[in-house]
Amino acid sequence: ELFIRLEADADKGVGTLAALQRKFETAVNSTLTTASSTGRLAGLIRIRKVGEQQTGADHESVIARAEGKLQRGEIEGALKELAQLSPPAVDRFTPWMRDAQVYVDARKNIDALQVTLLTPVATDTTEKP
Repeated sequence: ELFIRLEADADKGVGTLAALQRKFETAVNSTLTTASSTGRLAGLIRIRKVGEQQTGADHESVIARAEGKLQRGEIEGALKELAQLSPPAVDRFTPWMRDAQVYVDARKNIDALQVTLLTPVATDTTEKP
């Protein structure tokens, strides 16, 4: 069953954590540029919140917390943060979120497979007459 779940993404592969981190930055730029009301100046200078210590439900705070989790490899935490964004912002993150969920699912399946393969098979140690 674990092999079947992994096989679903075998033909296109699963992105790495580094690839997810790069793609995240692209989604951030798209989201914040669209949300910006400063026009052409936004294309020249980019100042935004960073770090998980950000509070609030505004796009920059949510994205900053998600990015912090992503940098530590906590993909599920990043996905939970991004789910708090407004629908238009979520739309811009949808391709990234889809790739991230594939990554999470693959990691879980690989971890389960590893446990299955490394768990010793119980043997019957009773003596037979």
